[in-house]
Amino acid sequence: MKPENFPKDIQPRLIPDTKGELIYRCLGCGLEYGIEKLLYTCPKCGQVLLIYDKLFDRLKE
Repeated sequence: MKPENFPKDIQPRLIPDTKGELIYRCLGCGLEYGIEKLLYTCPKCGQVLLIYDKLFDRLKE
């Protein structure tokens, strides 16, 4: 279901705002890529990409 199919008054709450600094990180070679472009595999080595929050450690505080 698309967000626009929901009532207008709840649409702003359907998709949460991100609070971190999200990137793709390759599980094979470790290279990092911005998340502006949709990627599934690493352009360099072909391994799977993981969405990673560079500010993850702040959650421990």
